[in-house]
Amino acid sequence: MRTAGLVIALNVVLTIGIFGWARATHAEPATGIAVAVLVGVIFYVLTFLLVIARMDKLGVQPMWLPEGASHPVAFGALVGVSAWTLVAVVAFLLTGHLIIDPTAGLLVAGANPLHVLLAVGLLVVAGPWIEELLFRGLVLESLRPRGTAIALVASSVLFAICHLHGFLYYSLCGAVLGGVYLKSGLKASLWTHAAFNACFVVTAIAVTLGPAHTISLNGMTLRVPATWRSVGKSFVGPTDFAAAGPSGAQLVIGHSPMPATKLVDLQRIADDINQGAGPQLPGMVVSPGAAYRIDLPAGAAVEVRATIQRHAVRVVLLPTNGRLWTLILFTGGSAQAETDFTRMLGTVRFTGGP
Repeated sequence: MRTAGLVIALNVVLTIGIFGWARATHAEPATGIAVAVLVGVIFYVLTFLLVIARMDKLGVQPMWLPEGASHPVAFGALVGVSAWTLVAVVAFLLTGHLIIDPTAGLLVAGANPLHVLLAVGLLVVAGPWIEELLFRGLVLESLRPRGTAIALVASSVLFAICHLHGFLYYSLCGAVLGGVYLKSGLKASLWTHAAFNACFVVTAIAVTLGPAHTISLNGMTLRVPATWRSVGKSFVGPTDFAAAGPSGAQLVIGHSPMPATKLVDLQRIADDINQGAGPQLPGMVVSPGAAYRIDLPAGAAVEVRATIQRHAVRVVLLPTNGRLWTLILFTGGSAQAETDFTRMLGTVRFTGGP
């Protein structure tokens, strides 16, 4: 119990520290994710060393394979896949779409092989191994003399608290893992945990590699990659469309009316923006020469590379019949998001009506 408390306290301190640092430095989400991964690795190493030392001091021996148990790997993996299937089905019935684990989704964004290996290493290997060693091998096993029910409930609750969110969900997960441990040992619970997490990683990869989908707005259509999901509201005010993408990047699209007969001088608009005039977003800082005219399949436009509250943005102003469309990418420091945005711009088409 004391060891679990120390691990939970360490997790809280590190989490608060990361959020505090990110806010103080205005770090881009991609940078924050990289730092969080590094801190996560350090956290797992410290936890592993602490658990091993505590086991040695208390003389606790995890139950790797109970007498009479057989095929722990196959049994554990089957339980893990079955549990994930149940969670996925329930989530689909409630939300209408396939559930994506946020951590897995962030790590495998863009299906970069290095990122995929990192996701597998953290979520499928390190996480299950260390968490099972702590909460089942140490906590549950050391409390078994006080009663199996007490040991199971206590280890499940501590497992949920350590995740810092989703208390009921993680309590149920902890109870399932504890039940597998009591029936077939630590090897089985390890494989249950690993298989469960692996399903989320595979799902995130499948979504990342999935086909783009077409978004139809008020007279505009464009193709959006599968990794971008629509969000209900935008923090920049009323818009036609807002979506969240890799590493915390955000896409916002809106339009404003303009006289259909008005001749738009895009080079003049770019020059005005470079001189601090022209259409700009609140808080936007534009360096000289960062606004320029571009040609897209949908027509000529002005692109602006700027910052808002020290966060990088790309803004594209695209005039069409009676409307000025504004497409904004909050990059989040993600190279993948910038690549996606460039490709999306190439798919913009106007239908001629709402």
